[in-house]
Amino acid sequence: ESVLGENAVSKTLIENDFYLAQAYLDGGKLNEAIRVMEKVDAHKKAETRHTSFLCKLYLANSDWTNFLRILKQLEISETSSQEIDFLKAQYYFATQDFNKALALFEKISKSSTSAALHHLIAKTYLKLGVLKSAQHYFKSSLALNKEIAQNWTELAKLFIGKNEFEEALDLLLNSLEYIFQNPETHKLIGVCLVELKHYQEAAKALELSLSQNEQQLEVLEL
Repeated sequence: ESVLGENAVSKTLIENDFYLAQAYLDGGKLNEAIRVMEKVDAHKKAETRHTSFLCKLYLANSDWTNFLRILKQLEISETSSQEIDFLKAQYYFATQDFNKALALFEKISKSSTSAALHHLIAKTYLKLGVLKSAQHYFKSSLALNKEIAQNWTELAKLFIGKNEFEEALDLLLNSLEYIFQNPETHKLIGVCLVELKHYQEAAKALELSLSQNEQQLEVLEL
């Protein structure tokens, strides 16, 4: 009974630390989250999901030595091959090996569809300069989830790059229904309005962008 009791206490303490690490991460305290999860992972009662979470934290922190070390542990555990592929793809993207990242993202997309995955495929195509495919995947991601702000702004930038300012403006104005608090959106609205010679409205949009993020020097230059 005492052994069972000790096991239950250990599991409770591990779960408490796991939730604490998640709270640190939500609060933007990545290093604190890593410190807590390293303690959890060192515990003999730690589970694979705890190791997987630590791996993701190392990925977010660009700590490639520890990320690859933990990834090897996951590869010999019961972790699904799809989760391993997803971690590897994000690693390849972060280290700018975009062709390898794309191959793995597209492999995963054959058996799993999500707005986040399509968004990552779009970003990878964008990095490779394949703009038509990037546009396709930003649109498909948007169809699955209207609340990923970067889908709207990256699509708008693709239109702006082709001097299609009215199309970009329509898209950005539609996005406000879903995400109003996004300085990048208001900045791009201002850029489009300047190009369309609606200077007063452009000034209002750029002022709104600055009010949401005062650190944008390029807005001040506009």
